[in-house]
Amino acid sequence: MNVERPLTGAERARRWRESMRAKGLRPKVFWVPDTSSPEFIARAKRDTEALNRWYADNPDEVADVMAMHDWPQDDPA
Repeated sequence: MNVERPLTGAERARRWRESMRAKGLRPKVFWVPDTSSPEFIARAKRDTEALNRWYADNPDEVADVMAMHDWPQDDPA
C-alpha cells in the first residue's frame, strides 16, 4: 500500500514559492514598525496630539487645504 505522507511546512512553502516564481513573481521583504511596541505607541500619540494642536491653531490653513483637495465622490457614476 502506497500512502503519501503529508507535506511539511517547509515543503509547502517551497512549492508555493516555486509556483509564485513560475508566475513571474519574486519574493520581497518589507520591514515595518512594530505598532505594538511602547515606543511606537508613545510616538504615535505624541505626533497625533501635535497634529491636532496644529489643526486647532490653524483653521484657515486647514480650510485652504480641504478646499484644494479633490475629494472622491461616494458614488462614482
